Amino acid sequence: MTSKLTETILAVAVVAALTFGVARSATNRYKERLQAIEATAQSERKRLGLTDKPKDLVAKYPTPEIQLCRLVTVLPGSTAEVVIKGKFAPGTKFLFENDIFGVVKETVTAGEYRATISAPRNSGPTYAYLHAFSPVSHGEVSCLAVLVGGKYQWEFTADNGWRIRLSPVSQKTSPDAKTLPEQFYRADFFRGAEAKAFITLDAKLNMVEAPPEDRYLAHLSVQQPKDMAELEKLQQRMQDMSKLSPQEMEQLMERMGQLAEKMADPNQGIMAGVQEMTEMGCTEIRFRVEPAGVKGELACTGGPVLVKGTMKFLGPW
Repeated sequence: MTSKLTETILAVAVVAALTFGVARSATNRYKERLQAIEATAQSERKRLGLTDKPKDLVAKYPTPEIQLCRLVTVLPGSTAEVVIKGKFAPGTKFLFENDIFGVVKETVTAGEYRATISAPRNSGPTYAYLHAFSPVSHGEVSCLAVLVGGKYQWEFTADNGWRIRLSPVSQKTSPDAKTLPEQFYRADFFRGAEAKAFITLDAKLNMVEAPPEDRYLAHLSVQQPKDMAELEKLQQRMQDMSKLSPQEMEQLMERMGQLAEKMADPNQGIMAGVQEMTEMGCTEIRFRVEPAGVKGELACTGGPVLVKGTMKFLGPW
């Protein structure tokens, strides 16, 4: 084999590795670092001559304790500070479970871990758990620590000629520190170059698989009519009837009746939306961010429809 041919094959291999290995590289680096931390703990046990069972080992060298952990939001191309309160023995190791985040600097004391982390400019919405490991027993504790937050817009072209646009609507945070915020989008479907969408749906973004795969799922559902939102507010008022005068009660009941009648009309309201979505026959958009762009599929009753497109960061929520 000539040296020139060898160089060509190597060049192709490098391009392939860069093209297809990007999405999984962060996960692989995390695993490598995790294995290195575990190997260090094993070496320390060997140095100390410890042969205790795992339960007894943890009793001697306790698992770190996290007492306060707040989810910190960082925008693409910027930095943020993560602060974790707890009990950390000397030599405790910390590791973010998503290597798109760079650790600019970090400090550890017996009661606090503090790190400045950065997110790449081309990052999609994603998150990371922070793990803390005991230096000897390798006891581990973690918490949801970082979120690449903000509004994105995705534009897709489907193989069947449709164009799909996902536009941000709102983000709902949870008081539960272990739960990701819910992100809601509007999905507009267009036929070819038509300017008016033939159907508009709600889309709830699922980013659970974002760290390991850069993969997302947008679950499609019928948009909630404004009438439905008004009806829900009126129903809430009904729960406190003692504060309503007879006149207010009569007006409230009359308005609720009008809304219920309007929504039951098959030509408008939520039933019309359900019928349109049923006829369209698609319930999810599954996609992932790759070096060459966004690729995925539209899940429909007749089978998956391939889509490709672009991702654009619009700013904070």
